Amino acid sequence: MTIMTAAVFQNSSCVVTQYLPSGTLLDFLNTNKNNTVDRENIALQIFHLVHSLHAIGVIHGDVKPDNILIANVSNRGPAPTLRLIDFGRAIDLSSLPPNTAFTDNCGTSGFVCSQMKTNQPWNYHIDFNGVAGTLHVLLHSAYMKTMLNNKQEWVTTKKLPRWCDEKWSSAFHDLLNFPTPTNDWCPSLQDSPLPHLIQLFDA
Repeated sequence: MTIMTAAVFQNSSCVVTQYLPSGTLLDFLNTNKNNTVDRENIALQIFHLVHSLHAIGVIHGDVKPDNILIANVSNRGPAPTLRLIDFGRAIDLSSLPPNTAFTDNCGTSGFVCSQMKTNQPWNYHIDFNGVAGTLHVLLHSAYMKTMLNNKQEWVTTKKLPRWCDEKWSSAFHDLLNFPTPTNDWCPSLQDSPLPHLIQLFDA
């Protein structure tokens, strides 16, 4: 992504990037409600996008289909090229002490992580939940709702489509059940489920 111009203020900022006329991932899914969409490739791209951000110490904070643009306007086929936008809620971890966790509820309705719902600390959880919520829209064309099962694990209220194999189950399980920080321990990038999911979906 090339930033063409930017305005930075004390409490906010604005960046201008290339206009992409093909719309958002949500637009793409709403106009392609059929089995020709390469959902695995789209999921893989999302894993890569978010993990690349985390690798440079940035939590996006608002991952959702509305904030993913179709970047390759010449390719509106089953798996277009994606671009993640809207960094208004992003967190630069390099400006904070190591092992920092957060407690405020700052998520978008429908994409709030379980830690925010239960007043527990979080860090990467907000992005992992956003990725899971985006996958849910990818599969169901509906926003995700979660609940605790009898194993005290977070699961989606909707069952996966029949065609989904084990890697999709693993994705939702790992993204929704990333360990919560404690007084003695805070999950780091090395604990991220994304590298494993990238391997699963790239196989």
